[in-house]
Amino acid sequence: MRVAVVGAGVIGVSSAFAVKSVFPSYDVKIFADAFSPDTTGDGSAGLWTPFLLDDTPAEDITIHNVVIGGTHQEGDFDRSVREKDSKHIYDGCCRIMPSLKGSEIIRAWVGLRPGRPRVRLECESLSSSMGKEFKVIHNYGHGGSGVTLCWGCAMDVVEMIKNLKVPELNSKL
Repeated sequence: MRVAVVGAGVIGVSSAFAVKSVFPSYDVKIFADAFSPDTTGDGSAGLWTPFLLDDTPAEDITIHNVVIGGTHQEGDFDRSVREKDSKHIYDGCCRIMPSLKGSEIIRAWVGLRPGRPRVRLECESLSSSMGKEFKVIHNYGHGGSGVTLCWGCAMDVVEMIKNLKVPELNSKL
């Protein structure tokens, strides 16, 4: 079976990985206009990067570099770093964690987190212009909660694939 995953953010990659893990014979391809390190999930997912690299020496995994903050501004698609937002994030984090005061800001960046009132996670049947039916599993709209929800939603995608009426999946062998 062929599975196309559209989007290479944390939701797309975790869904593709889960499908390939459960169905190793499937041809799983990710299609996206941006891949790591240029996705919006890289900043938040970057917190875990050292733990995923087998060759990272244990002494290099420290708490001396942290990712802080974020904003929630509906309808704002400006991807430039704004001093007002940066100050708001920094000051708010320093109120919660005073030890951050005087820390060096290594990098500031902006990423869009497409959200909606509810996550869309459902299977839909569509037809091509030639009349061939195919299934689309929608898994998007996680907003700033993608890192938190990705593995649970990815496993929901796997369950939806298991429940498809596809002869290859329903074999009794």
